[in-house]
Amino acid sequence: MDTTELHKIASAETQKHILTLSKAIDKKLLPLETFLDFPRIRVDLKGQSAGQASVSKDVLDTHWDSYINFNPVLMRDNLDYFIAQTIPHEVSHFVQLTNQYIQELDFYKSKPHGKVWQKLMKILGAKPNVKHKLDVRKVVKNGTVYTCGCKEWIFTKVRHNRVMRGQARYSCPKCKEQILPALEKI
Repeated sequence: MDTTELHKIASAETQKHILTLSKAIDKKLLPLETFLDFPRIRVDLKGQSAGQASVSKDVLDTHWDSYINFNPVLMRDNLDYFIAQTIPHEVSHFVQLTNQYIQELDFYKSKPHGKVWQKLMKILGAKPNVKHKLDVRKVVKNGTVYTCGCKEWIFTKVRHNRVMRGQARYSCPKCKEQILPALEKI
């Protein structure tokens, strides 16, 4: 599947989810004000991130520039997961970011994965998971394998070097053990 096809799928799914959330806002199911137009869809994100939502105003404060970007390699290999989880995840961020006030708080102060984002995810029928568990070996160049008590991790060169220089230590959020190098390069 080429990037053009992935872009079409991402665009169609994004529009579907935004319309669903728009109806929920109209029915006052969400404590949000109406949001802006559909974001631009990009499929050129690199690295381990599956997606990224961005909303900003231009220098003159005259218009919004918004886009949602997806990782083409991870999307191609995990299309069902992207449709079920990643696209709703980023659409929820987009809707949250484009609203000026969320529960009477300035939107810059709201938590990216807080209660409003979680509610948006649930309305879209997705689990409000913060991180994906996709195999990132294809997108990490020169990665090093690390392990803890419960899983295998792929560290980027930068993160690996921080560990080796003693500048950083990482612990698994699940088993709480320190994540240590397995000394296996990919």
